[in-house]
Amino acid sequence: MITVLTALLFGGMVAWLCARRPWIAVMLSFLLIAYSWRVLSCTYLDLAGPVYSRQLGADVGAGWSSLSIALADALSLAAMVLVFMAFSRAQRRAAPPLRAWSGAAEKRLRDLAAWTLIGMAACLHIEMFSRGIVPLFEGMERYEYRDHFAGPLHLILMKYGQAIAGVLGLFFFIGKARDQGADYRCLLALGLIYLHLLLAGHRFSAFYSYTCFFLLAVGAVAVGVESSRSMAGSGPAILGMQERRMIGVSILLAVALAVAGIANSYMVVRADDEESSQDRIVERVLVQQGEMWYQTHQRVFLDAGQNEALTYDKLFNDPIDPTFNTSIQYLMEESLGSEEARRVLEQGTQYAGGYPEILFELGGQVGGFALVFLTSCATALLCWVLIRATMGGCLFTAVGAIFVIHVVMVLHIGGMLNFLIHSTFFMKLALMLLAMAWEFRDQRRRKAAISSPFPSEQSA
Repeated sequence: MITVLTALLFGGMVAWLCARRPWIAVMLSFLLIAYSWRVLSCTYLDLAGPVYSRQLGADVGAGWSSLSIALADALSLAAMVLVFMAFSRAQRRAAPPLRAWSGAAEKRLRDLAAWTLIGMAACLHIEMFSRGIVPLFEGMERYEYRDHFAGPLHLILMKYGQAIAGVLGLFFFIGKARDQGADYRCLLALGLIYLHLLLAGHRFSAFYSYTCFFLLAVGAVAVGVESSRSMAGSGPAILGMQERRMIGVSILLAVALAVAGIANSYMVVRADDEESSQDRIVERVLVQQGEMWYQTHQRVFLDAGQNEALTYDKLFNDPIDPTFNTSIQYLMEESLGSEEARRVLEQGTQYAGGYPEILFELGGQVGGFALVFLTSCATALLCWVLIRATMGGCLFTAVGAIFVIHVVMVLHIGGMLNFLIHSTFFMKLALMLLAMAWEFRDQRRRKAAISSPFPSEQSA
């Protein structure tokens, strides 16, 4: 009964956010779907367990794991919404920000970005067909293609594709902040990328993550537009009928391609497995999403068997592979044993989960919730930088914020923390801060020029 009630309360919180703060919900769709999915999976394990997990080779479930993960995820969402509301109230008391770029300069930048991204998306297909290997037609796994046949453009997409989708969402919708229309060239580029992902053998996760990052930027622009209009009075609807239809068609296209990718994976590529396709899909959807949290819940909340010092060492000093997400590596090592975890990881397989597991492995029962709250506040702050940049037309700052948010979102999905010791993250952060300093300075300069009674002296 408590398990069902917990799931319903969490679902109610998500529904409230979607109804009362719809554009914030759009911006956080990546997290809302991931959090809800994992709470649903843990609820299933608690109610139906013990359930055998093929990945772990052990029974999982029949406990209270859904209660603890629902509390952690609810705390994460609440922290983000509180930060957004606090910044939004402060913004309403301030003057509307001036645009960092003139109308003509901003239009040239948007045109350059749109055509560059369309060209890159088209080159992905040229690269694939020039190499003569199309995984969808060959019955090949996506990681086999990536490791042995993919070209440099595909590898760039695999590393930065979600952030690129976010940039497409930004330039698709940024015109709405200027009372202009959406840029459908960005939807064309996104559609070409979706088609490439399908041909490369990708399934649900790629389409889900790319679509959610696209929506993250769309939601950020919309939140900024709403905030600006609350200062200046009412305005026309953010989405026109044609734009609603086009976004709806794009989401339906992503869903259709994801379904096709799943069907290809389970019914063609893995058709030789002994289990039926239905059993594999049920395990993928309802077991694998919650099994790692069940293991952490057992260690932290029931056995008090977590080892914070060992966890820290495995994350930052002695991981299996320091170039990838060390959090899930450690969790897999704890659940499977060192040798089996290494074997699975060498095959290119990474289990679902990592957040909030790794925060509780580091902080324990109480410290884990504190870490969830702090990381969520930091993520919300970065999202507000993106919102503020879109309000002022600070395009370079907005693009930089998307790439930094992309790194931080990996924490909220896979628990990745070792980005904190990688120089590339701090390079992205530094570039974003430099863009902020440059574009926000120009905003202040233009504001001073407008307010000066002697414009000729101000410009001299």
